[in-house]
Amino acid sequence: MGDRIFLAVILLGAPLFAYAVAYQIDARFEPKWRAAVLEQFPEIDPARQEIIPLRRYCREIPESAALPVCSWYPRVQMLERGALITAALGGALILAIVLMARIARGNRTLLALLFKPGLYLTLAALILLTLLHAGLFLGAATLGQIATLGHLMIFGFGLIVAVGLGAALCIVLLARAMLLMLRRPAIPVIGRAVSEQRGPLLWQYVRDLARRIDALPPEHIVVGFDNNFFVIDSDIQCFSGALRGRTLYLSLPLCRILEEPELRAVVGHELGHFQGADTLYSRRFAPIYRGAVEALATLRQNASESFAGLALLPALGVLGFFFDAFAGATREISRERELIADQVGAQLSGAAAAASALVKIHAFANAWESALQRMREGLGEGKRVANVSALFGDSVAETGSAASFVGLDDEQLAHPMDTHPPLKARLEALGLTLESVQQSALVVHPERRAIAVIDQYQRIEEELTEMERSRMETTGEIARASQLRCPACGRLSPVSADVCPCGLRFGRSLG
Repeated sequence: MGDRIFLAVILLGAPLFAYAVAYQIDARFEPKWRAAVLEQFPEIDPARQEIIPLRRYCREIPESAALPVCSWYPRVQMLERGALITAALGGALILAIVLMARIARGNRTLLALLFKPGLYLTLAALILLTLLHAGLFLGAATLGQIATLGHLMIFGFGLIVAVGLGAALCIVLLARAMLLMLRRPAIPVIGRAVSEQRGPLLWQYVRDLARRIDALPPEHIVVGFDNNFFVIDSDIQCFSGALRGRTLYLSLPLCRILEEPELRAVVGHELGHFQGADTLYSRRFAPIYRGAVEALATLRQNASESFAGLALLPALGVLGFFFDAFAGATREISRERELIADQVGAQLSGAAAAASALVKIHAFANAWESALQRMREGLGEGKRVANVSALFGDSVAETGSAASFVGLDDEQLAHPMDTHPPLKARLEALGLTLESVQQSALVVHPERRAIAVIDQYQRIEEELTEMERSRMETTGEIARASQLRCPACGRLSPVSADVCPCGLRFGRSLG
């Protein structure tokens, strides 16, 4: 409710201010004009003959040019009309956004078709409204000073200049945001593309699954160290360079703890997004939505860093309302498409394998950061880590227990494009519960490891591990991980040290 009140205030603030100024000028000058006419022409009977209003006199009577007030007074009516028109346009824009969001609700095809033109229409309308709001404010400030003082004050003139510059900068930033939304932003991915020549087994495996569920096969397969699986029909940037088109991403660390049937369910789920209407959604909606979110974040940052921030308030308020209006439709469709994709994956390997794969990914994906930290500390002590993905698999095998599943019901997986339903909802849609698949989810060192379907996976993991080591050195992570800060004196010591130079033993102080 508060957001809507704020939206109404910023959309109607300038029109109401301008209309109030015009009304006050009318209320001040019209009675004086009538009194002056009656004084000049006492024979006029006001009860029988309407006295011509001042604005009409200035507009229609040639002799009015000699009257100083007529040089500016007709603009008061223009200010009133401009305020009413601007308020109506702002209301029409909000109504259009609400209608488009309601029409698109529950229909991924309509969402994909309406979101992009709706966004551009909103941005174009905001540029126009920014011009109108600035014009109304400048007009009201100018006419208000002339009506009350007879001239522009120095302070008032400076305020008018500042508002004009702020509005110009605001329009430039909005136009830049529109251009940013036109592009398809490349998504950075930690991984390497696997060509069909280097991975014939993997490509045959994926194509066979795509054929079995009647889905479009990917144009690229990328394997890497992100702790997730996903498909994307957008530009990505990986270690192999820029890729465009349908891309399937496989997480090497997670493939180490999944069984082959579980991977089959995961890949089937992802390829399910390249079926039917989901293909249009993935291609036309998801990339532009992500670009729009990034452009809005950039616009907000610009507003906080420039004096145009006040002028950008209406634009940011309306854009925020636009995204909130479509957010409900986006969440509903995203939830629906994820549950449908889960069913597609279950068709390939069974509901139990699909469910245990989901639980493993939710429970152990965060262990990847622990593996990276162990790698940092090892490198800080001069110990070479050849394969951090294998380190992840061994770590999960050592520490995985029933405690790993506590509190997972409400967790949601991250994705570069979509939002996922909570784990509990996904398991219920498969007809299972977390408790029913815990035992199979604890099998994290299976005989039929999923990673075996990836050609030369160890070589790829070692190459990526070396790249990760180089990145850690460049960013200084290894140096930081190799030192401990004494809580007593604040000095740094090697991580292998037992005692700080001040005499405090690290084992006791750090527990």
